[in-house]
Amino acid sequence: MEILDKKSNRMSRANSGVSERSEFPDLQRILDFLSLRNLLSNELFFTFISLQQPI
Repeated sequence: MEILDKKSNRMSRANSGVSERSEFPDLQRILDFLSLRNLLSNELFFTFISLQQPI
């Protein structure tokens, strides 16, 4: 029973952390989009560079 109490406590702390972050959902979406766009840009750049090098 004590194990279930510990798991339940961890879950409630995790849920409260998620609800704190969701206070600014638009900001979170913008930051997520910018991160993904940056990642895609880096991938495209390195793909382009690797294609430019002679084999």
